[in-house]
Formats: sequence, C-alpha cells, structure tokens
Amino acid sequence: MNTFSINKNCRRVAFISTHGCPLMTPGMRSAGGMNVFLRRIAPLLSRQGILVDIFTRCHHVGGPEIFQFDQNSHIFHLPAGNPQISKDEITKHLDEFTGNLLDFISDNELSYDLVHSHYWLSASAGQSLANYLGVPHLFTFHTSAEIKERSGGHKEGSYRKQSEANIAVTADGIITFTEEESHAMHRIYGTEVNKTNAVQLGVDSKLFHPGSQSESRLRLGLSP
Repeated sequence: MNTFSINKNCRRVAFISTHGCPLMTPGMRSAGGMNVFLRRIAPLLSRQGILVDIFTRCHHVGGPEIFQFDQNSHIFHLPAGNPQISKDEITKHLDEFTGNLLDFISDNELSYDLVHSHYWLSASAGQSLANYLGVPHLFTFHTSAEIKERSGGHKEGSYRKQSEANIAVTADGIITFTEEESHAMHRIYGTEVNKTNAVQLGVDSKLFHPGSQSESRLRLGLSP
C-alpha cells in the first residue's frame, strides 16, 4: 500500500462502499447515482471538519490503492476477487473484502468515530468494522429489494433480501432520503421509528439550472 497521512484532529467517519467507487465514471459497468452521491458528499463533509475515508473494492487492474480524494479524505481500494468481475459476482467475495478491511484498519492503527455503509453489499463489512471499533454503524439502502419488488421491479435473490432485513434491524441508524422511505423501513422490516432519519438529497445548481431558451432551441435545430 502507498503511504498516507491523516489529520487526527478531525472527527472521522468511515464510508464503506464495497462496489461503488466515487472515481468510477457514471454509466460504466455498475457505476451510477450512488457513485456520484459519494463523490459529492465526502468533500462537503470534509469542509465541515469531518474526515471521510471511503473504503471500496479494487475495480480495475493498476488503479491506485490509495487516492487522496480531498484535503482530509482518502479512498482506499481493497482487493476482493478479480477487479473485473460484475456487481452480481461480488457477493462471493464479501468475506474477503471484510477480512481485508479489518486487516487494513488494524495494520494502519486507524480509528473512526462512526461507520456509514452504503448499499446492501457493504452491510456486513460495515457492521463488522463498527463492532471491531466499538462505534455506531449507520446504513443507507440507496435501493431496497423489497421496495423494488413491491413497485413492480424485477425479483432479487433471497440472499440480498435477508441481508437487508438483518441490517435494517442491527444497524444503529438508517439514513433515508425521504420520509416515505423511513416509513417503509418500519412497515417492511420492523425498523424502530427512532432509528431512521430522512436526509433529503440536494441538487448541484452549478450543473442543473435554468438555461437560455433561445440557446436550447438553437442547439436542438429549432427555429427561434
């Protein structure tokens, strides 16, 4: 591993995102909205004096094992199976990822005030790390198999559904994006009401904002 330095004066949070590296380009392989979310939220927290280190799986050969993501944050790529495997194949290597995560934390004598894991593939690793450090564990579903199926989505495997049902109860807190999602956690999984906290998503106004109607018509080849 590369050497790195940390600011021990910051409050420290470990993000666990087994399959979703913020460095991946949206639209490539399984990269999507969650990758963008992590890429945006970590620097914002860093500016508030909260160090956020992100632990994810190595996803391409020759990529950086440690990446200086922000002034007070890093991305750590940990081996778990072949870097080129699909998201669906990662389930076979979750124990390997968890073991390498705990070894890395121990070898580098890292400590965190909070563990926040993202998506069901990160649930077990996040809970294991929180137990090892003796700190609270927050979990964000991003998507839920049960909610997707009840909304007409394709059926997910029983392993995922059982993992989500377990983490909905064992995590110290569930971060949702809407009040309806919080209600669904209680209704579907029996999550205690006081364990959920809805934090609404923001909008990057530098990217999404009203544009010039005349310019838009010109670019679309329409008459002014």
